[in-house]
Amino acid sequence: MKHAIQSGDLGDGDAAKGVDGFSTNEYCAHPRNSDGGIAWYSVDLGGIHQIFNVTVYNTDVTDGRVIKSKPLSLLCHPLLLPLLLSIEFLRLQHFTINVGNTSNVEEHTECSYQNDPIQAGGNATFGCNFVARYISLRRERGSDSNLLTICELVVIGHPLRDKGKRKRFSFETCT
Repeated sequence: MKHAIQSGDLGDGDAAKGVDGFSTNEYCAHPRNSDGGIAWYSVDLGGIHQIFNVTVYNTDVTDGRVIKSKPLSLLCHPLLLPLLLSIEFLRLQHFTINVGNTSNVEEHTECSYQNDPIQAGGNATFGCNFVARYISLRRERGSDSNLLTICELVVIGHPLRDKGKRKRFSFETCT
């Protein structure tokens, strides 16, 4: 398991739950920023990696209940949306996937942006052709941008080694 940190914990949703191999509701990380700032989540890959893509798994809990097969368009109706902002699955929207070679998430480079909510209980995969050690996810805007819910974050890539030495960090274009 990789080491993960986040802006703060909401309840028992500590950072380790986002990289524990379980994508069910009991094993979700719940980053929060109690100062009202942007919530963020970061994973240390343990060395420089060629990253190909990142998959984020969302919860299927809404307002304390598990929902299945409800159309997202109905749940995000403009008249209903203000009432639903506290629903957990809606926390996974308006976020960026970022990469960097330092643990400071403010220094990471954006790889991808997701505006719309990921379907409750669903996942989304983002192409991210970068070389980096750290992957971070930041909630960029929204009325409750200080909260996130990440049930699992999976990075597809491979470690880079050059005769036992790590290669230098480079910025490459996302595909």
